[in-house]
Amino acid sequence: MGYPRDLLNAANCVIFDFDGPVCDLFAEYTASDVVKDLHTWLEKDLEVAVPPGKFADDPLGYLGLVEQSHPGDPCVEGLEKRLTEQEERAAESARPTDCAAELICELVAVRVRLGIATNNSAAAAVAYLRRMRLDGSFGTHVHGRGQDIAKLKPDPDSLSRVLDSTGSKPEESVMIGGLEQRSESR
Repeated sequence: MGYPRDLLNAANCVIFDFDGPVCDLFAEYTASDVVKDLHTWLEKDLEVAVPPGKFADDPLGYLGLVEQSHPGDPCVEGLEKRLTEQEERAAESARPTDCAAELICELVAVRVRLGIATNNSAAAAVAYLRRMRLDGSFGTHVHGRGQDIAKLKPDPDSLSRVLDSTGSKPEESVMIGGLEQRSESR
């Protein structure tokens, strides 16, 4: 298969991004549905005003916008928790990426260490993997966003956590990632 196959054959650890390489997290319960829920929760339940933004279909961008407009406000932590809940809901109907499960099983069969480094919540990734019966392939090596929004990829935080938890070195690892859209608010 050429170059990508050679990289995988040489790797002792393969790190997957989650939304994209493993599944389409927002295939049914869409990203815009999530943002609508977050926005309604903030404005109606918490009475926190959020300026209209360009993040109607970008939950992470929306979270970053709220953090930027309300730095240090407890609503940001509450919003991140609510986003985690919404991502877990989306994981219930997430659509598998073509051939991802087969690749994961093939890598497990040849004893490659696997991990996930995602800007989504680890809870959503674990819920999806459990639903697809792939959770045993990754074990405890699923690392998602933390409370510090500044540490979303391309910051190496989640990648470093995967490398640490798998006992892997960067030079023996390969990442299969999606296209990241960094919001201007982050």
